[in-house]
Amino acid sequence: MMNNIMIDIETLSTEFDAVILSIAAVRFDISTGIKDEDNFYTKVDKQSCIDFNLKMNPETVDWWMQQEDKARQEFLSTVNRKNIKDALKDLSNFILETDKVWSNGATFDLVILRSAYKACKLKLPWEFYNERDVRTLSDLIPTIKENEPFVGTKHNPLFDCMHQIKYCSKVYQQLNLENTH
Repeated sequence: MMNNIMIDIETLSTEFDAVILSIAAVRFDISTGIKDEDNFYTKVDKQSCIDFNLKMNPETVDWWMQQEDKARQEFLSTVNRKNIKDALKDLSNFILETDKVWSNGATFDLVILRSAYKACKLKLPWEFYNERDVRTLSDLIPTIKENEPFVGTKHNPLFDCMHQIKYCSKVYQQLNLENTH
């Protein structure tokens, strides 16, 4: 059942009120790892975030400058960036009320998105009790994540979502196998 959505964002800070650079969301079936072909990806205009009092951190900007060329180019590009409020509205239209939303860490992506929704005075498109944590799941069988090769550009949220879905689904499947024996 495809009522799970993996969300990943890239930011200019690690704080809850971070400027958001890009957002990706991929609908998937946790029990099979099958992904819906209809994905969400958007780049966000940095200045629009600043206009809503979201913040940048110099250390994070420096970190971006140390990343591989493809990731850095995405970070520096000003092409096809949306206003943060429009980007969040588009994400809201992608997420269904009953979706479980996953992110890599209980205190990063979803917390920052929650802060951005609040700053933009928009309703959060998911219920708090539908939030799921990739790190907690993957820590149950850490070798699965460790052995899963990354495909694509690291720190591109769409590729990060695809990678997280692969190993989360494998952990989920392994845990279900162990529970049936």
